[in-house]
Amino acid sequence: MRSSPLLAARVRVLPRLLALALLPCAVPAFGADTFRFSADKMESVIAEGRERALLSGNARLSADDLTISADVIELSGKDWRWARCSGKVTASDESQGIRLTTEVLVYDRQTRVSRLEGESVLEDSKNRVVLKAYWMEHDDRRKTVTARVGVRVFKDRTSARAASLTYRRNDQTLELTGSARVLRDGDEYKAERIVLNLETDEIVLSGGVSGTVIKKKEPEGGASRPESGTESTDQGGTSP
Repeated sequence: MRSSPLLAARVRVLPRLLALALLPCAVPAFGADTFRFSADKMESVIAEGRERALLSGNARLSADDLTISADVIELSGKDWRWARCSGKVTASDESQGIRLTTEVLVYDRQTRVSRLEGESVLEDSKNRVVLKAYWMEHDDRRKTVTARVGVRVFKDRTSARAASLTYRRNDQTLELTGSARVLRDGDEYKAERIVLNLETDEIVLSGGVSGTVIKKKEPEGGASRPESGTESTDQGGTSP
């Protein structure tokens, strides 16, 4: 008795469906770690070479030390390398004190790079730094963040803004370019490029430099107590 093509196709598909059903338990992550996911609903494309899994409704994914929640998570690529998350996206890595919120997040499990699109916020609780921008890329292995469009930075009494930014988390340094501006303790610095060390407060400016520095009153009993005023600089490069 000859089997129908439809029956044969169903037999070939069954092992893949069983494999997908087991995915929420544990999936090999490039020979080392595992990742887990859950959702209210799951749809999958199982055609060889274009496998995809679409998770919707309270979708959640744990990969490496990163935990992501979103309205929709789409997995694709060999060994589910890429995760595209959209709709009220939050991601956190408690071991590093990193929390991300964005509209769209694309995570590459092989390179451990996260790309954020739309109104995005990165909180680095260990360094007490908050970054805001409309495009970010977080490289977990290199411990660097690059950002573009509407970049703003906040730490303690220091804030900054620029067209683009590179933040090196281990060194706690910010490199701001494009109409860069830093406000710190009432002082303001402007330049085309500003490099700021958040740990030592060292600042280096270059290209169209200008600034306004507020004179601080000395404590009572001091030798002199100058009145409040302002000082401006206009140099090619300086390190206040």
